[in-house]
Amino acid sequence: MAELFSINASGPAVAHSHLSDDVFDKLSLPLLLLSAAGKIIDANPVAEELFCRSRKRLKGCVLPEVLIRSAEIGPQIEKVANSGQMVLMRGQELVLADGREFIADCWLRPMNAAGDMLLELHAEADRQLLTRAARQTIQTESLALLRRTLCHEVRNPLGGMRGAAQLLAAELTAAEMDTELVACAELIIREVDRLNLLVEQLGQQDMQLQIDSVRLPQVIENAWQLLRHELSAPPELALSFDPSIPLLNGNADALQQLFLNLLANAVQAGAGKVTLTTRIRHNYPCHGVRYATVVSITVIDDGSGVPGEIEADMFTPLVSGQKSDKKTGSNHGLGLAVAQQIAQQHTGELVYKRLAQGSKFELLLPIIPTESINLVNA
Repeated sequence: MAELFSINASGPAVAHSHLSDDVFDKLSLPLLLLSAAGKIIDANPVAEELFCRSRKRLKGCVLPEVLIRSAEIGPQIEKVANSGQMVLMRGQELVLADGREFIADCWLRPMNAAGDMLLELHAEADRQLLTRAARQTIQTESLALLRRTLCHEVRNPLGGMRGAAQLLAAELTAAEMDTELVACAELIIREVDRLNLLVEQLGQQDMQLQIDSVRLPQVIENAWQLLRHELSAPPELALSFDPSIPLLNGNADALQQLFLNLLANAVQAGAGKVTLTTRIRHNYPCHGVRYATVVSITVIDDGSGVPGEIEADMFTPLVSGQKSDKKTGSNHGLGLAVAQQIAQQHTGELVYKRLAQGSKFELLLPIIPTESINLVNA
């Protein structure tokens, strides 16, 4: 929930009611000089970069042309112009004209008697990104400790499962039994091999994943088919794939596990419908770095969501808000931690957003030339 304050004292970035052009241009946060009517009079270079428009193109625009969602800023412009009182709006969820989401603390600061005002956008990165980065470091270290102590415990039963499945497949083939049962046994062998490889890589101190060209829709479809066969009543899955997304450089097995974990998380939350969408984003931030092209994959479900008390630690191993479910097996609290680690190994990021009903996870995967990729343990 955004917070709104009226303030008589000056705020953090600008100490005077007048800014020289030199100071205006050199401040390291986006600044828009607005008229009392909400038109943009001027913009600094950081604002040009944020809105992907030159200063010349920004001048004369009304605010909704560059911020298509800024629910609280519009009504406050008239208030600031009339009262001469500065307003702080914390945690504003803004949507830029190109669809990018941007969370910021917004200051509206009166500048002169004509009613002009300065809009300062203090990005989430200024206040929250460092906290999130520190939390991710702790979560990654926790997962590293866990993988070193548990990997050998997992590989032993995997070997037994593979042997049993091989024996079953051989006996079914010799007896000329139902070919569908043989196919199921062979599926178990393939999946055990895939999991065994992932566990082996997980246990390595300096994990490097084999990279190849990955067709994203196929990886997602494989993950869904694996999960669907385990469920007596699977949720409805709505898919929307952007056909312009190229082949990605990555590890198909690891990405499949990532999507399997996200879909399983939705099932454990009691979702009746899951919507998975892929899109291309341009000049988009990931891990605080802006990339020319980023693939965005969102997984939205209408389940119970992540409990507020564990939201900050949801990517930490063994932290889970769901009880064990007989439909999906025991809930060990590793799914989201592993998913985040796989995202980081692909120079990506997995981000959670609470919805009024359900959850939204967004996987951001920067498109990076093959020669620049080094898929190592994050």
